[in-house]
Amino acid sequence: MADTTVPLYFETAWSILSSIGICEVFFGGLVISLANLSWLSILPVIIGASGAIANGLCYQAFYADYPLQARLIGSGVSDIMWLVQEAGLSFYSYQILLKILRNKGKIIFLVLFWALMIPIIAFRFCILAYRQHDLRAGSNENQQMINNFHMGYFSCIAMCEVVSSAFLLRQFFRAHNNAKTLFSTSAITGQLIRSTETRVGALALIGITRAVTYSFQQNAQSANSVASQVDRFVYTLETMFPFVMIIDLLASRLVGQSGAYGHGASRSGPHGKTAKTATVRGEDIEMHLAEDERGIIRQQEIIVYESHAGDLGVAKS
Repeated sequence: MADTTVPLYFETAWSILSSIGICEVFFGGLVISLANLSWLSILPVIIGASGAIANGLCYQAFYADYPLQARLIGSGVSDIMWLVQEAGLSFYSYQILLKILRNKGKIIFLVLFWALMIPIIAFRFCILAYRQHDLRAGSNENQQMINNFHMGYFSCIAMCEVVSSAFLLRQFFRAHNNAKTLFSTSAITGQLIRSTETRVGALALIGITRAVTYSFQQNAQSANSVASQVDRFVYTLETMFPFVMIIDLLASRLVGQSGAYGHGASRSGPHGKTAKTATVRGEDIEMHLAEDERGIIRQQEIIVYESHAGDLGVAKS
């Protein structure tokens, strides 16, 4: 009869979560092959790889029957990889804002962002240290302290995403309103606004929910209560978030793909009607829009100063 003390890897949730990360690496690689290589396009790959490594090593550290030294290494590396995975989600907005913010706005954002990111890193390394202590002692005496650190950790991640998205929405709404002075709609800025609102809502909810549910954790990496099972479910949603980034990159590229543009000019359409083209400049964003003879925007482009078009997944001709 087989020994059932140690569960098989592919019978645990960690194998599924690790497999999701591997899929994100694969699909992220496809996006990179289709779009320009940038920090935005490579971020889902980094997050997916980190999640795959962290969840695989979690099994080694807390489930498998390995020597203590191997378990200590697995626990330490998995905590670092979880930091890269979870804190890395906030760097999607960070990379965009680095390109579009200027002067005082950029300084304020950087101060706020790193004022939250530094505690996130500190909380994670405190969690790492206490877990190492418990593994050596073979006990859960520091579990409540680890839970408290997780509450601060996830709360800071949620606030970090709220801050980043507030700056993003301010820039996109400004560009969107400027565009509406010439045209009745702007598909690009509308899509960017909707995707940003989706990200901030989802990530803030995930961070707050995990801060609450992790406070009830009783044993290290075990889903043995209702709260810990809810936490495992929410973490699964968080693990799948790079797919949202991939969809966002592809959608922005698809919406913004176009041909040549005019700049503040008019031209005759095929039925003798006038089609308008214009360049709309916000504080930090420049858009090229073209309205056909029926009043429908057919050609669009968004340019973020000092960046490549691939940074927003938008084609630039």
